[in-house]
Amino acid sequence: MPATQLHLHTTRLILIPCVRSQVQDGEIDLPAPWNATVSLLKYPFGSHFAHYMAALDADPDLLGWGIWFVIAKDKLTVVGDIGFKGVPNEKRAVEIGYGLLPNYQGLGYATEAVRELVSFAWDSRKVAVIEADCFDTNNASIRVLEKLGFVQCEHEHGMIGWKLRPDYQGTS
Repeated sequence: MPATQLHLHTTRLILIPCVRSQVQDGEIDLPAPWNATVSLLKYPFGSHFAHYMAALDADPDLLGWGIWFVIAKDKLTVVGDIGFKGVPNEKRAVEIGYGLLPNYQGLGYATEAVRELVSFAWDSRKVAVIEADCFDTNNASIRVLEKLGFVQCEHEHGMIGWKLRPDYQGTS
């Protein structure tokens, strides 16, 4: 399935999986009903993009289990990225990570995007547990994970490890 056909959306967001052509062309073509083009020319690609592009080139089945762009519907602007750090492992676990640009933090976008990608994982029926980690000083990320029902499972060296199972429902 082409990346432009694979997409998720919420009330305020569109999530589109990242593919090499978007990064090379500097734009994302949104599918119907949006039928719009979103620029990536000013997006600050982190080092995780190069690693993901190489992995996706080696294994096209990684699509959906890597980086997704988070796009605000009202602005048709990329506000951050989210994703899994690979396909489910032998224990049917995946790790989720996310980051929003500073101007879009504190608006509930992270909670909304993580909730949608968590639903994608459960709906795949390939996942039994979703893991995450964050710095113990990252209060915003801690709150996102708590709201969505993630449970702290470890805390060492300034990092908190989290797990979410499908039988636990978050508070919002």
